[in-house]
Amino acid sequence: MAAAMVHVIDDEAAVRDSLSLLLSLNGYDARAYESAAAFLAALDAGLEAKSVPESAAKSVGGASRARSGDKSSDKSSSGKSSGGNSWTATGVGPGCVVTDVRMPGVGGMELLARLKQGGALLPVIVMTGHGDIPLAVEAMKGGAADFLEKPFDAETLLAAVRTALAAAHAGPGAAEARLVRQKLGGLTPRENEILAELVAGRQNRAIAERLSISVRTVEVHRASIMAKMDAGNVSQLLRMVLTSQR
Repeated sequence: MAAAMVHVIDDEAAVRDSLSLLLSLNGYDARAYESAAAFLAALDAGLEAKSVPESAAKSVGGASRARSGDKSSDKSSSGKSSGGNSWTATGVGPGCVVTDVRMPGVGGMELLARLKQGGALLPVIVMTGHGDIPLAVEAMKGGAADFLEKPFDAETLLAAVRTALAAAHAGPGAAEARLVRQKLGGLTPRENEILAELVAGRQNRAIAERLSISVRTVEVHRASIMAKMDAGNVSQLLRMVLTSQR
């Protein structure tokens, strides 16, 4: 059985190299791209190359125009290859995408939208800066399978990849969503208020001001929410809640 592909997209070479090495050592077929445009070009080309540099994007019709915002004539941004086939017909899977959210040209959020539009059946794991919760929430609502806050350790990435691949293979996690909704049903009205603020990306102080309570009260309720939901951290809590809403 062929190893699952993991497509690493980041404009920092050091990040690409380290993540690709980690994934390769753990049995994955890691492919590295220095931009979203290069990855979209590789999709159109059938992902023949092991690693696609930015210059390769310019050889695929219209891919370079995607970086300048001209979407009307860019076939790669429409989800169609030069031969007219959708990305789902290129033999891409099984695999997933690990992409930085903030990159020059096509960013992670736009990439997520283009993949969804083009019908590419690849789970997307988005990497965000530390504390960039609002953007992570937006990514999850936009269909991302998961998000990772930098810096993260090796096992965090590997666990996210395993989960994304397993979920893609098994289909929508209806049972998991039901379990999360059951846990949500055990929250108090005040805990639900604070959870809604957390999902909106607000920090403790902002939540306290909005609800006219003390920061300490927010912290107490937040700890109770984490315990009831069996969440190890806020990122995990957000993933659970957003997944249950799909």
